[in-house]
Amino acid sequence: MFQHDAKGATGLVVNRPVAEVALADFLARFGVGSQGVSGRILVHYGGPVEPSRAFAEACDPVGQSAVSAATA
Repeated sequence: MFQHDAKGATGLVVNRPVAEVALADFLARFGVGSQGVSGRILVHYGGPVEPSRAFAEACDPVGQSAVSAATA
């Protein structure tokens, strides 16, 4: 759950693995620099979510999560 207040709640369930991809390719699709990036990641799909929003979650090397949301 990202937010919960008197106006409602916003959350996301991501529980369906869909593909394993090169991390550099994944970052490039979002316009993020990938120089020096290696390895592969398992991409998951979830929902239901508001169709006009995109969510991405990433973990840094020490395991702390960072979540960002962007309106499409």
